[in-house]
Amino acid sequence: MADLLPLIPLGIVGVITWSLWAMRRMYGRAYRPFQGSFTTTTSVVVPVYNEDPTVLLRAITSYLANKIGEVILVVDHQDKLSIENIRTNFSSSSHSNVRLIVTEEPGKRPALARGISEATGEIVVLSDSDTKWAQKRGSLRGFSGLENRKLAPGSKVHRLRSRNVGGRGGKLLVGENGRV
Repeated sequence: MADLLPLIPLGIVGVITWSLWAMRRMYGRAYRPFQGSFTTTTSVVVPVYNEDPTVLLRAITSYLANKIGEVILVVDHQDKLSIENIRTNFSSSSHSNVRLIVTEEPGKRPALARGISEATGEIVVLSDSDTKWAQKRGSLRGFSGLENRKLAPGSKVHRLRSRNVGGRGGKLLVGENGRV
């Protein structure tokens, strides 16, 4: 009996672990996704720093092709080439849903924070400046075309049941023809 005493804490940990696993499985079986119509607005926040002009242009064009409500491009003030590229190809008069924010605070995290604070959409999607979205193919299943549209039942993006949940991830295909 004395030989088994050191194993008691390990047994207790095992019982707790299996109990938590069982509870998780039980709640998982009870989950049912939202099955109704849902209309929302979207904002895409894109931090930009020294990006190839062709790649950046292709990425922004793919966001707009997916009918995103607004595209917020947060560019480092030292990146004159990207700033000029955006101003030339996406002027505010012809693309009112593309916003350029030039920031003096360096780094990706501050750029994302600034873009999120400026976003007006109910859903904020964070994307890299070299990521091209597939048009209507659904590489960001459910995110494409959310602007003032109803989502079909079974769509990958659903209204979150809890207001305490701040985000949701998804599968993203990067590269040409979905190849990573």
